[in-house]
Amino acid sequence: MFEGSEHCNSGYFLPLQQAGALLNGSRKRSHQLLGGVPTSALDLALWMESDRMGYLLPALTPSASRRSAASC
Repeated sequence: MFEGSEHCNSGYFLPLQQAGALLNGSRKRSHQLLGGVPTSALDLALWMESDRMGYLLPALTPSASRRSAASC
């Protein structure tokens, strides 16, 4: 789910971290993705999140599903 989308297929964590975001996430059901984004990167974070929600389906390929399952 965080591997990318149709327009941002390189993942989400690295670009946000390079912009100064602090991320702490887990795939466990009892944990949530928490973090902080500097105001200078808010537009990037909002664009990436809207792209993930709007264009996730084209990125759900069999190989992406296998990678995601293997990392759990």
